Amino acid sequence: MFVCMENVEISSRIHELREKMIESGKQNGFLNSETIKYSQELDKLIYRQQTVKKVSYGSQTKSRLPRSSPNR
Repeated sequence: MFVCMENVEISSRIHELREKMIESGKQNGFLNSETIKYSQELDKLIYRQQTVKKVSYGSQTKSRLPRSSPNR
């Protein structure tokens, strides 16, 4: 449950930062330091979101795997 909530918060922040980055790019140029700052923050959040999804998916997969039977 915690992982899912964190993912929702990250997604919301990604959307917010993406809008700010686009607006900054339009107003100040895409090579402007403010625009680049938003882009770098966005990169970090996207990476974190992918990590959270990977962890979440991995834990679900492990719980669904059949248990191996011991060799006899």
